[in-house]
Amino acid sequence: MGVTEAAGVLARKAAKAGERRSTEGQGDGRGADRHHGPPAPTLTGGARARAAPAPSEAAGGASVSARSPALGCSYRPALVPLLFDELHRIDVWEHIADWYRGPGGDDRLRRFARATPVTLHSLAMSIGSSPDQYQQQYVHDLARLARVAEVDHVSDHLAFSRVGPQLLPHFLPLWRIEEQLELVAENVDRVQDELGARLLLENPASPLDPGGDLSTAEFLNELCGRTGCAVLLDLENLRVNADNGQLDAAKELETLELRNVAGVHLAGGTDPDDEAPAFDAHAWPVHDRVLAWLAGVVPEAPDCRWVVVERDGRLEQGEEVAGDLDRIRRLLHAD
Repeated sequence: MGVTEAAGVLARKAAKAGERRSTEGQGDGRGADRHHGPPAPTLTGGARARAAPAPSEAAGGASVSARSPALGCSYRPALVPLLFDELHRIDVWEHIADWYRGPGGDDRLRRFARATPVTLHSLAMSIGSSPDQYQQQYVHDLARLARVAEVDHVSDHLAFSRVGPQLLPHFLPLWRIEEQLELVAENVDRVQDELGARLLLENPASPLDPGGDLSTAEFLNELCGRTGCAVLLDLENLRVNADNGQLDAAKELETLELRNVAGVHLAGGTDPDDEAPAFDAHAWPVHDRVLAWLAGVVPEAPDCRWVVVERDGRLEQGEEVAGDLDRIRRLLHAD
């Protein structure tokens, strides 16, 4: 399915969803206003770029009830036809910003953003690295894409993702000490000024843990306090790191200041066994334990704007993704 065709399908499904919600969803706070609410404010410059979004703002200018975040899915072309019957119930699509940096990317992203709300997730900012020409160009491109998509955020990872121009095969965690924290805070301030938008940083799944004086939750708390950035809380990454013996998940969730959480990632990875550790494969249904954590996080995270299901492997199993979306939807609207 081509970009134009996919964007058209999403637009038609969103329009039909709005018509259906305007008649069936009146009074429940979850209806057509998700797609037709007032646009989110345009953020430009340092202090405004770091301003916390109101709980009622959803991605890409849509609005969502303060009762629950928007429900989203990672955009993968192969998933769109498999989720055809679910498209009208997906509030926001997460797009990998890196896919749109090259020629023609602006136009493709613009078509999607006009069709349905989007959120932008990038992969190669390497926020833990000392600034260089590669990071500067990368952030410059992200700023342009944020303007094209008319979003007031970009998300990436609290990690190293490259050395100079060379991308690493996996996100590598930061050494959680004051010197690293100071460097990351300086990077975040500069990036947010360049983006004209708020930066959300995701807790990564880590093949190793370098340790430090702070836990990841403490590091994120301090970073958000110093810079006004926010957290993209990946609960599957938390499960993977816990199952691999790197942290206590309950303690991390208790320590993390959930008021800083602006979005949540869910996915399905592998369990550890005698041959391999747990891995964030993004290829299986979301674990029940992860959904239980979500149920505890959302009520305590008033600025959480969306919950996104990520899927990168076994894309032909669209029914599994549809099942995940249904379980999460019922959880978010349990009341």
